[in-house]
Amino acid sequence: MRTRWFVIFLVVFLIISSHQTTQVNSDDYDETESRPYIDKIVYRVIPDPDTRILALLADAIDIHASSFDPSSYWPVLNVDPDISIHQSLRNGYGSITFNCRMYPLNLTGFRRAFSYAFSKTQVIAELDGFSKEHDSLIPYVNPFCIEDELSPHWYESEVDIGNAILDELNFTRDPTTGVRNAPNGEPFKIEMGYSGTSCNRKVANIAQKAFENLRVDVTINSYQKSKKSYNPFIDFNLVLREIDFIDYGISWLASEYGSEYAKDININPSGFSNSSFDIWGEQLLHNTTYDDVSQAAAEMQRILQYEVPSIVVYQNYYFQAYRNDKFTNYVEDLDRHIDGYWTMLNIRLLDGTTGGTVSVGIDQKPDSFNFFVAESNLSKVIFDKIHLGLYTRSPDLEPIPQLVEAMVVETSEENTNITQGHTRFTIDLRDDRRWSDNIPVTADDVAFTFNYILESGRYGNPKADDLAELMSVYSPSTYRVILEFCSESYWNFEKFAYQYILPKHAFNGTSFEEWDSWEISILEDNQVENINCGPFVLSDFEEGEFYELSVNPDWMRSRWDPYDGMYVARLSPGQDFRSLFQFFTIKWNLNWELIFSHSSESLTTELDRYIIPCSPAVPFVSYTILLDGEFYLFKSLNPFYPDPFPTEISVHVNDNSLSLGEHNFTIIVHSSYGGDFGSDTVIVTIMLPTFVGVLLAGFSVPFLIFVCYRRINGSNPKG
Repeated sequence: MRTRWFVIFLVVFLIISSHQTTQVNSDDYDETESRPYIDKIVYRVIPDPDTRILALLADAIDIHASSFDPSSYWPVLNVDPDISIHQSLRNGYGSITFNCRMYPLNLTGFRRAFSYAFSKTQVIAELDGFSKEHDSLIPYVNPFCIEDELSPHWYESEVDIGNAILDELNFTRDPTTGVRNAPNGEPFKIEMGYSGTSCNRKVANIAQKAFENLRVDVTINSYQKSKKSYNPFIDFNLVLREIDFIDYGISWLASEYGSEYAKDININPSGFSNSSFDIWGEQLLHNTTYDDVSQAAAEMQRILQYEVPSIVVYQNYYFQAYRNDKFTNYVEDLDRHIDGYWTMLNIRLLDGTTGGTVSVGIDQKPDSFNFFVAESNLSKVIFDKIHLGLYTRSPDLEPIPQLVEAMVVETSEENTNITQGHTRFTIDLRDDRRWSDNIPVTADDVAFTFNYILESGRYGNPKADDLAELMSVYSPSTYRVILEFCSESYWNFEKFAYQYILPKHAFNGTSFEEWDSWEISILEDNQVENINCGPFVLSDFEEGEFYELSVNPDWMRSRWDPYDGMYVARLSPGQDFRSLFQFFTIKWNLNWELIFSHSSESLTTELDRYIIPCSPAVPFVSYTILLDGEFYLFKSLNPFYPDPFPTEISVHVNDNSLSLGEHNFTIIVHSSYGGDFGSDTVIVTIMLPTFVGVLLAGFSVPFLIFVCYRRINGSNPKG
């Protein structure tokens, strides 16, 4: 029986950098329930790197979001006590890839000899120490990386071992030139290409020296990426290239180094082929449990470490700087860095209070507000704050639900109604998420999103490629959506989990052909229209100069923020009473109290179910009346109190069916932020039935008038 592969971590472990002086601990925030503490974010487009640094030093911006060149700016930034530096390893690296289709590069021993002769430590020194040595072909920041488990590490140059390997393989030396021939006795030459940057030129020179130390004839030349379709492996048999990954999935391992694609230079540039690797690749792609996928990934990394179709030559750091004299609780995010989603949810003024505007300097303007086609960094940064997916990633890359309340993953082994070989995801959504036009986010929106992607894929939407195996997606109820894939794979989750969700009602008939032209946030004539459901909304802009995001007050409808305040109603008990008749009025009072949760531990515990969208706030109040334990009445109070004051709740009863005796009237007061403000029961005793009461009243009134008349006129002898 397969175990369910997906485990959601509720606690986020943050990587603490020695260069960061103010950071948030994982215990300091709730990753799924927090609302922003700040009021606004303003992204200021400053293309020139020197100007951005000067703006940070002059306190014109709070965060330098673009990665800066540490060799140029580290000295001036690192000495300023009001500036902290964040560094995180890049999700990518520089690597040298062999063309294993060519002799003698197809010999594992030859590639291993080079890996021993090449000095990664020297590369780090040449790059001023702002990178680190790395062996695994999966970046260090990826959760599946086993860098610390690999042995031996090929960090230092060990030329003697490399030469010994070539000698054993019969790479003989020409008696005249001293240059090695291939084991078949023929001369050969290595032609290495590299992208023409000063950094890569330094690495290429170190690679050239390693080959020369092995007595291998080598030439190095730069290549220009003049055409997107150009592949340097056409002209070179050894290529130094930059590789960056857009996410943390590793299914690419099975194709980029898989035998099936060994002849396709565009999919498998190295032409690497290995049967054991392919077996583990099948497990990586088609098993559904985390343990199986993790095992396959580890074994594939070990094979690649030994076989060396590619060698990672450096993994460099991403550097950002930010001011620490105004805000605190920056979050170090392995994916989105110091200016990412988690920082903007948790950053707050130094005294811990809410409010303020965070100014962020960035190097380019957004190229589109259509998240299917946008490529600029600022577009992606803004999307992260205004849109939600079913899941997002925590600062340490674990999946965290955003729209999801619960998810069940099934195959035919768990559910016989599922087609063999298929995987079904049944997802229950939260019911408290709303679009910025106050329309609830429902399963219809989710189903519409994925169906729209699939249909627009016929017209070129690239997102459809990831969903090629999605057979169906539908919403059987308001907050439940079901996705079914025609394969069993751990990676099916990755294909849909982080996709931003579209508001179905906002498309107004937008055709599938127009997938690349719509924009959820419309910037036109300096007017901003938002249809999104994230923690912020786009509120102002000046094209190419700044883009302002403001807190979305409706993004949380039923959550309590531990640093904010709210008005809490205390229900005062009503008074029991007797009534001669079946019509009467019962009264209760609500006394409002302003509570700041961080001011009282007991109150925090008591009120942990109340969460508010703004501070301070008065919740929408409603109440239910039960008569003798059965539903009798439901009513809402005015939700808008400019300044809360004691509120009287009056329940008017006029019910001829009430019988003689005691009746229990129970009130339950509801808060729109979750939970109840309390309940109370008033006992009303009906003393007489209506007919008897009216009859006695009819005789008693004339009798009382007569008695009073006699007393006034002295007719009573004892008067």
